[in-house]
Amino acid sequence: QMKFEEAIKNLSKLVEMKPLVFNTWFAYAETLIAVGEYEQAIAVLLTGALKNFNRAEFFYQLSNVYYITEQDQLGNEALQNALSLDRNLKDSMIEYYPILEEKINQISGNNE
Repeated sequence: QMKFEEAIKNLSKLVEMKPLVFNTWFAYAETLIAVGEYEQAIAVLLTGALKNFNRAEFFYQLSNVYYITEQDQLGNEALQNALSLDRNLKDSMIEYYPILEEKINQISGNNE
């Protein structure tokens, strides 16, 4: 737990100093999700990551956190954004966030 807290503190500083480094934001959000800091992860994704990058990866992360916190409507919106930005990332993102497989099938089923 201490290692995570230190990592979060360091990543927080890094994104402040270098807000245009994609991997730092991704790692920051990922670490917050790993320790269950879901509200903070959502805030980091919305106010930092997505402000600086319109990248599918962040929408996949965001949808995952919304689903974990039972905000399915927001999860579906984020997931649809992710899929429309980069559908090719779908399989690798499902490996990170298995919950997305079922949700993608539901969304795809609704649209066909």
